[in-house]
Amino acid sequence: MLGPFELLWGAIFSLALALTAFKGGSLSIGGTIAAVLLGAFAYWFGGWQWFVLLAVFFLSSSWFTKYKEAEKQGVSKEFANPGPRDVFQVLANGALASLAAVIHYFWPEPALFVLFAGVIASVNADTWATELGILSKAKPRLMIAWKKVAVGTSGAVSLMGTVYAFAGALFIGAWAGGLTAVANGFGGWVPALAVVAAVGVGGLVGSLADSLFGATVQVMYRCPKCRKETERRIHKCGSATRRLRGFDWFDNDVVNLASSIAGGLVAAGLFGLLSLFLKP
Repeated sequence: MLGPFELLWGAIFSLALALTAFKGGSLSIGGTIAAVLLGAFAYWFGGWQWFVLLAVFFLSSSWFTKYKEAEKQGVSKEFANPGPRDVFQVLANGALASLAAVIHYFWPEPALFVLFAGVIASVNADTWATELGILSKAKPRLMIAWKKVAVGTSGAVSLMGTVYAFAGALFIGAWAGGLTAVANGFGGWVPALAVVAAVGVGGLVGSLADSLFGATVQVMYRCPKCRKETERRIHKCGSATRRLRGFDWFDNDVVNLASSIAGGLVAAGLFGLLSLFLKP
């Protein structure tokens, strides 16, 4: 049963984190409200370790979003939702993680924390790959077709972007492993290392799944005036766009949700396998 102090501290910490992101321009008003709720759920039902992991993601991803923002502005305007993350983006990235925390409260299975971390690692990997990868001068290649496309194209991958994605996933994995060691009282290195490996791999898989979905089923449009691909129904030039490929309902938010599910499940499954083979 959650006590009054747990409820209070969870709300305070979550509000402080969300307001920090809002003040920095990373969240809209709706996104801020959603972030407060998701953060509070992580603290209330998971515990402080779960909230810390969520805070690490929010702070690092917000910083990279603002990093060299002026240089990335031209590319980001082609995205479906440029600017601060709205309520749908926040829920797409964090709803599954919060659900894992709620389930863990009633069924304290360690794999659920790894699932939680895997979801966050997937989103963090995609953020690092996107925000840093678009600064690359080399053109990425579209998954499946493997042809060179413009920087920032959904479904495109590059060596630099993949490296950044893996770094972002391992960053969350390292934090998750450290928090696992703290929770276990530093009573063994095997569980913590298993968490690091599982979350790192799961996060990378989630990021690659994001690119795969972007290259295949995500809806993409083409501006008849500028002749450029975009995720927007109305291009930045003001012209109505035409559907080029993908399903109308499979937009960027659905891609984020689907890829985070993939990353979380891979992380949890790999952790289960590692736990069997890496017993001390």
